[in-house]
Amino acid sequence: MKRLIAVLIVFIGGMDLMTTAAADDVDDVKAAVQALYETLNKGDADGYAKLVLPGESLFLGGGGLLIRAAMTVEDIRNNMQALFDSGFKFEVQIHHLDAKVYGNAAVATYYYTGRITYTSGTILQGIFRGSMIWTKQAGQWKRVHTHISRLVTEPQ
Repeated sequence: MKRLIAVLIVFIGGMDLMTTAAADDVDDVKAAVQALYETLNKGDADGYAKLVLPGESLFLGGGGLLIRAAMTVEDIRNNMQALFDSGFKFEVQIHHLDAKVYGNAAVATYYYTGRITYTSGTILQGIFRGSMIWTKQAGQWKRVHTHISRLVTEPQ
């Protein structure tokens, strides 16, 4: 009987540790999303490149086709720096950020408001929905996919 009680205590304690770890991971994923948008708002190509995995995929808010990122961190950094240098500008705020963690994977959902100025001078502004898929590698959360779309509501 004492052995059964000891096993139950260890099991319940282990469940508590798993919950704490998952809660910490949720906070870490949310912080990673915020950090990623901060790098975009600041025009920080180095910081941006540290938060994404080479080869990541993106559906961006303009409704275009799937984009595949560069295959090295250095190429991602260089591509983002070239964009920033040519006038690409982010001015957005994140709202209603949520995250769910599934082991070493996570899904973050959020809205953002603001505007993005493309190198062509085109400005995309409004309210957008976003979702990101992240993976944890060597203790760091890295983005592997993003989907952004304009918020469209029907009159009720």
